[in-house]
Amino acid sequence: MRQKHPRFAGIAFALLVGATLLSTVGSCTPDARYARCSNGGECQKRDPKYQYCLDGRCVECIGRGGCGAHRACRDGACVEGEE
Repeated sequence: MRQKHPRFAGIAFALLVGATLLSTVGSCTPDARYARCSNGGECQKRDPKYQYCLDGRCVECIGRGGCGAHRACRDGACVEGEE
């Protein structure tokens, strides 16, 4: 019977773990709020909630009108209870 080589098994395991980590990290996309952008279209592709690009970051709203009744825009996000 042929003996297994422990060194080969260790290298194979390390390669498997490395490939798994790379595929996991590579598939992560940043939250639209923190993603850098140059226009609103980039933001909408990441998350339809974020329609605008303001100062290089995706935001939900700009100014008063974009949030609906009883909501206000604060720092690019719609918040409850204000108008």
